[in-house]
Amino acid sequence: MEGLRQYFKLLGRANNETVSMPSRAVDVAWHEFILFTQAYKEFCQQGIGRFIYHTPVEEMTSPAELEKGMKKAWFLACELHGINHLSPTKLPLLFAIDGALNIPNRVGYNFFSSIAGSTDGGGGGGDGG
Repeated sequence: MEGLRQYFKLLGRANNETVSMPSRAVDVAWHEFILFTQAYKEFCQQGIGRFIYHTPVEEMTSPAELEKGMKKAWFLACELHGINHLSPTKLPLLFAIDGALNIPNRVGYNFFSSIAGSTDGGGGGGDGG
């Protein structure tokens, strides 16, 4: 749930830009929240100021769109945790949580290495923009 709270914080800071979801575990929590449609709608309006649509990764227009959203998630998550996004010493929660929880069948999306030159990585995920 902390990961979901952090993801919503990123969305609030994203200026309506796409922020991809780097965690399968957090995405599952988001799906559960969406099922409570009235509470979800009220939360979005009061907490973020706009309704947040969920676009499954399969529905994204291109891999480039997913990567752009993942870069935005990376930058904002690093900023939230006070991590230098160009030379991080640790992963932000949203990029580390699936590995820490040993989530089975997690996506091996090695985004982190393409941004920071490391071999650590987060998972794939949906889009929240």
